[in-house]
Amino acid sequence: MSFFNYKDHIEEGDLVLAFINRTTIKPIYVKTGEILNTRYGHFLHSSMIGMKYGAQMRGAKGYGFIHLLYPTPEMWTLSLPHRTQIVYTPDSSYIIQRLNVRAGSRVIEAGTGSASFTHSFARTVGESGKVFTFEFHEPRYLEAKTELSDHGLTNTIITHRDVCNGGFNISDDTIDGDMVFLDLPSPWDAIPHLDTVVAKQRQVGICCFSPCIEQVAKTVTALEENGWTNIEMVEIAAKRWEARKEMKRDVNNAINRIKDIQERKQHGIESRRAGHPPQKLAKSEDSFKSARKSAKVKEGEDGSMSSPIGMCDKDFFLVRKCNTNTPTVLDQGTGFVKIGRAGTNFPDYTFPSMVGRPILRAEERNLLVPDDIEIKDIMCGSEASQVRSLLQINYPMENGIIKNWEDMEHLWDYAFYERMKLNPQGQKILLTEPPMNPLKNREMMCQVMFEKYGFDGVYVAIQAVLALYAQGLSSGVVVDSGDGVTHIVPVYESVVLNHLTKRLDVAGRDVTRHLINLLFRRGYAFNRTADFETVRQIKEKLCYVSYDLEFDSKLASETTTLVESYELPDGRVIRVGSERFEAPECLFQPHLVDVEQPGVGETLFNTIQAADVDVRSSLFKAIVLSGGSSMYPGLPSRLEKELKQLWLTRVLRGDASRLDKFKVRIEDPPRRKNMVFIGGAVLANIMADKDHMWISKQEWEEQGPRVLQKLGPR
Repeated sequence: MSFFNYKDHIEEGDLVLAFINRTTIKPIYVKTGEILNTRYGHFLHSSMIGMKYGAQMRGAKGYGFIHLLYPTPEMWTLSLPHRTQIVYTPDSSYIIQRLNVRAGSRVIEAGTGSASFTHSFARTVGESGKVFTFEFHEPRYLEAKTELSDHGLTNTIITHRDVCNGGFNISDDTIDGDMVFLDLPSPWDAIPHLDTVVAKQRQVGICCFSPCIEQVAKTVTALEENGWTNIEMVEIAAKRWEARKEMKRDVNNAINRIKDIQERKQHGIESRRAGHPPQKLAKSEDSFKSARKSAKVKEGEDGSMSSPIGMCDKDFFLVRKCNTNTPTVLDQGTGFVKIGRAGTNFPDYTFPSMVGRPILRAEERNLLVPDDIEIKDIMCGSEASQVRSLLQINYPMENGIIKNWEDMEHLWDYAFYERMKLNPQGQKILLTEPPMNPLKNREMMCQVMFEKYGFDGVYVAIQAVLALYAQGLSSGVVVDSGDGVTHIVPVYESVVLNHLTKRLDVAGRDVTRHLINLLFRRGYAFNRTADFETVRQIKEKLCYVSYDLEFDSKLASETTTLVESYELPDGRVIRVGSERFEAPECLFQPHLVDVEQPGVGETLFNTIQAADVDVRSSLFKAIVLSGGSSMYPGLPSRLEKELKQLWLTRVLRGDASRLDKFKVRIEDPPRRKNMVFIGGAVLANIMADKDHMWISKQEWEEQGPRVLQKLGPR
């Protein structure tokens, strides 16, 4: 049996991948006398001998069938049990292409793991190449060694060794590796040892595969120190990032910042009580220093304003005068922007966070666009959504963070001038930001608000804290799941516990994409840009979170109880069954969308358990759901079930008799889709007449980004 050479018929002892259904692929070695038992019946190994690979095989009793597939690295990867520890085909193929691995290459791999990627390397280099792979964990090494031998990968040499601490220590000088792949927890420890095994006379490529930005930073430093050049970082989606050094932020720096802020506040309070005007305190030497300088807004002779980042000519918009004591509240999310006034119960306007540019020539547009819609050079929000099939759509925010500032400013123009009909001059605005928002983003938001739009006061609030305010709480754990990212945020007395905050890169947009893939398997293709919005509407109308996944799966496969019909915009009707609960399941099993993180239930449990033992009980009783992706029916019940199951297995060690004492309370208010905005409207209404709580335009011009310390610790 060899992964190198294909053969037609199955023989005794061959490896066969039994394709049972789209989620179950079982590897088996064909042996006479053995039986494969599945939910679709049992299948005799003896009947497989002589059949062609790829053939359909009926069960011994005539009902049910499976397919017998020839093993390839891709199919072998899908059949492995520990799926969250595997480099899947989209990533492995990209890495192989970037490293330029080809027939005859000599590849060094550190971190064999499941040997899934090792199989891909071995097939790519062929019989004329070599793969040298190292694994420090002995059980994994022994299992991988056996599998590589059984699969006929004679071009692969596996070694049991910890290369991070002991180096590669190979006496054979003929390794002379062309490419290096490091899949290690600390690749920076292995990098200094590579000189002994890589080729000296030609260019060598190295790839380090890390899930965490801190790991990436350390790896880049080690590469630079050891003479590696042309260093580049790429996300899973092949998005390039610039590798550069920035100011180091550590715990001591954060503590000094908090102390400095508290001392300044206390000094101001004492001065006011004594009847003296507060004087400026000299900043402590250890306090945080921002390297960024603010850009001043200049006033011309005619009273016009100009700025380095450009001012919008507001003469083209209708503006309205409003009470200067009523601040504006802007909740900017990855999927939707919500804007309104302080003190209101719901946002005045909600529109998609998208910017579109036409992809057709003017004469072609006129044939396709309804008469009541004007196609502009730049279209935002609801206008862009109506004709998105004619536009190149961009999303300024990714995973809760602003990535495209030019498009974000177009969205803000649309929100302020075309929707709210607002004249920002002299107004106050409350902005929202996700937990762990980069300081640079916060600075840029304030700079644009002051210097482009001319707001007189700005306040930036953390979304999770606002969600608690909307619920009338100051402490609790917020599960904020929007369109781009899910955050688990513990808050104590209105202060976010940043060291416990967790981020899960699975949210509404991922559920929509997963639903597109599931519907494609059913035979419904949604490929056009406009189809994404259609599938999102299907998701919001039909999807739910399964309380018992096994029961619902059985119900869907054996009955039509869960099947619902949905009429598409073109009049066609599709039928959606198990996809209704399979799509949101990626929130609890992120590996379904190729994200190697624990699910939302396990992440929530780990976050609370990491808190101080004295507050854990209160946090379990104050879990608040927020965001559009928390609206799925069944989500609160499933979360409670998972928390109790984790408590039973990890804390009670299986003693179910004590489970009744474990209390969980999950608050899921019906308005949670707008919770962040509502909390912002409440806070802005309270702060409306308290000028000292806002960052003023004068303070920004005098102090620049340093004035953001006024917002308190983040």
